[in-house]
Amino acid sequence: MYKCNKTLNVEIESFLSLSQDWDELLESSRHKSLFLTWTWIKSWLYNFQNGGIEHIAVVRNEGRIVGIAPFELFRRKFFRSELRFIGQTYSYSLGFIAKIGMEATIYDAIWDFVFKEALRKKYFISLRHLREDSVFEESLKKKVEYYNFAMESDNFDPSKILTLPSDFEKYLTFQITSKKFRKSLRNDLNKIDNGHWDFFFAPNSMIDVYLAILFKFHIEDMSARGVHSFLFQKEIREHFFQIVKEFAKRSQLRLAVLNLDGSTVAVLLGIALQKRFYSLIMGIDHRVRKKNHMFNFCFLIHSLCIKHSIFEGFEAYDFLGGGSKYKMKMGAQEADGRRVIVYRSNWNKIWIGIAEKLLDLRENFFSIR
Repeated sequence: MYKCNKTLNVEIESFLSLSQDWDELLESSRHKSLFLTWTWIKSWLYNFQNGGIEHIAVVRNEGRIVGIAPFELFRRKFFRSELRFIGQTYSYSLGFIAKIGMEATIYDAIWDFVFKEALRKKYFISLRHLREDSVFEESLKKKVEYYNFAMESDNFDPSKILTLPSDFEKYLTFQITSKKFRKSLRNDLNKIDNGHWDFFFAPNSMIDVYLAILFKFHIEDMSARGVHSFLFQKEIREHFFQIVKEFAKRSQLRLAVLNLDGSTVAVLLGIALQKRFYSLIMGIDHRVRKKNHMFNFCFLIHSLCIKHSIFEGFEAYDFLGGGSKYKMKMGAQEADGRRVIVYRSNWNKIWIGIAEKLLDLRENFFSIR
């Protein structure tokens, strides 16, 4: 246990032991994210064995949990060990979970614990997809200087987030800046009202069926284009199956289905949380797309999900990361994409880079979208 002041203690605790307090603390924090929920992290740890060991730093104030840092530690024999956020390769808007009003104190306590442990256990810190949090950055910079570490930071694969207006017409008119694209999208949306098309969210009784179709479409489409997909891994598919089941129980699942003449042509997996629609993965029947090249099924299903999100009163539509230009074309803005690497100032930067690259290759060397 590390005691940083008279009331705050920091120590590593078991993830499963925190089941009663995790989401309660997240709910009372300033920054909420699907990828910091107990459900997401539990499923990731259970299904995706990537060589990391859970390393959850917990801050307690007189016994009550006020802060959590969801780390995992990768130990190596021949390279420096590495501390990361759990599942950060395919997780976004990451950071510490802290009680509102205590962020600065809690962040300082966590970093003091981490840097002292890093000196003792000789690991470096590599964090990606960090949310925009000035208190987090200031605390980290202060501790880097105090403990005589080196730090590098840059933008890395930021999320593409669309701020939703009060109605869909405003979205089409003001947030899609390209007149040509706006006209094309309006035409496509008008055409799907001709009776040949059907858009709906899958009922719980049909979740397994449509999720299997999504995986099939996605993998076939990526294979046809010669692009590797994270979904090729059985463990990742199992992770999403588990996530879908859990959020369906809470009525937060949005599994969107687009049919043409009675046949499914596109499926999009979304989660609705904290007035935000998270667009996780999508599958399109590439054979039907070739036959109907006048329609852009990707734009269509996203537009229909955006329309429904506005109707539900959501504030944001999160396309997540990835380099697809269509996300920006649909009005999204980049956010929450900071990356930092922190290491002892006397360490060789080249070996740090090699160690990180090896882990990237092992964990996930392509985006799944």
